[in-house]
Amino acid sequence: MAIALGYDAMTGYAMVCLGAMAGFLTGITNPYNVGVAQGIVELPLFPGMGLPGRLPPALNAIGLFFVQLSLNFLVPSGSRQAALTMPIVTPLGDMMD
Repeated sequence: MAIALGYDAMTGYAMVCLGAMAGFLTGITNPYNVGVAQGIVELPLFPGMGLPGRLPPALNAIGLFFVQLSLNFLVPSGSRQAALTMPIVTPLGDMMD
């Protein structure tokens, strides 16, 4: 397909590898994949899910600070950072009461 689009074979190979890597990297964030995998290897389902609720709020804030700091190098736009982190941070805040 890459050759039909005017690219060389190496670009086609890179396109296939990039797609496979993107699927592999985002697969761990899918709770269904993780739940099925933990069931297969006979582990308890989502054992670390309650960890943020057991940590002191100051440690949670420090951890979130360092996550945002490291994300700052990858995503320079503040609105994009918010779009990436709010789906994760909002449930964590709800768990903290």
